[in-house]
Amino acid sequence: MKKFNKILSMLLVFSMALTMLPTSALAVVSERTGETDSKYVEGIPYGNRDLMESLRENYPEQASKGDVIVSETTGITITEDKNPSVSLDKGNAADMLVSRHQKDDIVRVIVVLKGAPLLDQGFSTAEISANGKAVQDQVRVMRTMQNKLVSEINALVKSAMPESYSGVIEAKYNYTITMNGVAVEVPYGVIKAIAELTDVEAAYVAPQYNVPEDMTDGDAQPNMVTTQLIAGSALAWDAGYTGAGMRIAVIDTGLDIDHPSFMDDVPLTETSLTLAEIEGVLENLNAYKRYAGLTAKALYNSVKVPFRFNYVDSDLDVTHDNDESGDHGTHVAGIAAANKIDSTDVVGVAYEAQLLAMKVFGKNGGAYWDDIVAALEDCFWLNVDAINMSLGSPSGFTWESDDLTIQFVEVMKRIEESDMIASVSAGNSYSAGTNNYWYNLIVEAGLASYLPELIPGHNQTIDPADGVVSSPATFIGATVVASLENNTTAVEVMKATDGETEHVFTFGDNYTYFTFYLGGNGDFKEHEHEYVVIPGVGAESDYAGLDVEGKIALVERGELAFTDKQIIAAEMGAVGIIVYDNADSNEIFYMQDAGVIPNVTVIRADGLKLVELAGEDGIGTLIVRYNNVIIAENAVAGTMSDFSSWGVTPDLRLVPDITSYGGNI
Repeated sequence: MKKFNKILSMLLVFSMALTMLPTSALAVVSERTGETDSKYVEGIPYGNRDLMESLRENYPEQASKGDVIVSETTGITITEDKNPSVSLDKGNAADMLVSRHQKDDIVRVIVVLKGAPLLDQGFSTAEISANGKAVQDQVRVMRTMQNKLVSEINALVKSAMPESYSGVIEAKYNYTITMNGVAVEVPYGVIKAIAELTDVEAAYVAPQYNVPEDMTDGDAQPNMVTTQLIAGSALAWDAGYTGAGMRIAVIDTGLDIDHPSFMDDVPLTETSLTLAEIEGVLENLNAYKRYAGLTAKALYNSVKVPFRFNYVDSDLDVTHDNDESGDHGTHVAGIAAANKIDSTDVVGVAYEAQLLAMKVFGKNGGAYWDDIVAALEDCFWLNVDAINMSLGSPSGFTWESDDLTIQFVEVMKRIEESDMIASVSAGNSYSAGTNNYWYNLIVEAGLASYLPELIPGHNQTIDPADGVVSSPATFIGATVVASLENNTTAVEVMKATDGETEHVFTFGDNYTYFTFYLGGNGDFKEHEHEYVVIPGVGAESDYAGLDVEGKIALVERGELAFTDKQIIAAEMGAVGIIVYDNADSNEIFYMQDAGVIPNVTVIRADGLKLVELAGEDGIGTLIVRYNNVIIAENAVAGTMSDFSSWGVTPDLRLVPDITSYGGNI
């Protein structure tokens, strides 16, 4: 039965590709369909038909203070834009081990002992979770060794640092499944001496993964309906595979446990996790080690969420309410196993599965590798079928030249060889080829001579490795998941009308505050505004004889810088400005925000339609509602998401292992 569940777990991993994006990125349209994310060069959208024109219009007055001047007349400069990513930024391991700490700094250290852990001894997940006599005997032997080691560490620290350290060191975690080791907090200066102890195989600082800023933005447009068809989940449900009896662990930022999608109970089967089962392994759990007096009843939240624990803060609060780590964990859990309820179309791929919420980002930061391993080991005690870890460090490596990397690889290989599936995000750092495209843009624009550090065919110096797939996904043993584009995408729209005919159109850039402020400060109601067609390109003289006070100015692209168009419209009393393209194109262009009035851009066809609806007097009606979203076809459906990392790892393996729908979900 467990082998069959592993097959189902592997299928479930396909669905977990949907979880590789932060909530803030869920509704972003692919760059190739004409939106305006500028990933590589500030103000230069991917796929813009005229790079130099975009630069001239967006940065006409920029000074050259130490920057690269690419135009004597405009003073245009090139600067790197922030690359949005779900990947969790990890400090360089070598830097962490060599230069980051002083000898007296107290650091988290994982100490690995010689001797095989349970997985290397041939125990299956089911045997470990059953906690029979053979397992108990081996755990007892390992913990005896570990307790002896901790005593030796205490003696070593007392001898090496008698004046600067007076604390008592205890094992934070005892690892017995994926490794035979302990997590301790010790002065940095004694790590080398610990590594030289007789029974020690390795000792290394536990790296920390941080949540990127864009994960805290909760603006999302869930678009799960089409994925039920294209990912095959609807067919699986019809065949009776709803996830009932399966256990999914989400090692992430936690879970909104009182969300309606996780409130209702799911059918119990003979393979469901029960309170009695947790009681049977309670004292083996790493969670038990961290929380004095912890009971199985406290861990057991509901039939739907039978286990919840906050490893980074050592408490039971797995919500997002009391920290700034974001709600990515809920996003992951919802795509994997949100209940089928009447109030929403969002239904998890395995909607009758149980969820285990393992929070490793919280009030104390995170995620630390020692907490992640602790959660992984608890997954074995709880007989989990599938694990999701959407974390990583871009441009990961696979060599085995240091203790940290060797142990990472060993942990992932042991999990791979077990009867449990763990999926790891490939990352959202784009591909090596995409990064090379950044160089190509510069060459095509004739700017290469101003950036001599750029070498043909090479990536940017800030991310020089050809491989961009994240670690630990790059480590042998990880099941690496990347993203494909959804068949449809959610786009925000506005309407223009002449009283009889309505025209619905989408738009680009700065639209969040355009529709917010002109949509009643985000009250989600329709608001009418008059717009005025401005002849010419929006120069001051073009407004002669026109009244735009309290209205929206509609101007054509060209000649003037975008910021000048906005400033002039604001000086004339306009409350907003729409700029339409001066050439036929289906790509919405980027416009620099002058910060004076709300502004958006539209394609030429939509701009001309607005001119037509305005009639002879040049005044039309615009209907604005904040967050007015429609579902449209995705022009790049079924292709690899351009943000998703893929390619060759440093040891020449091609990853990811699998892909599934993650773009525009």
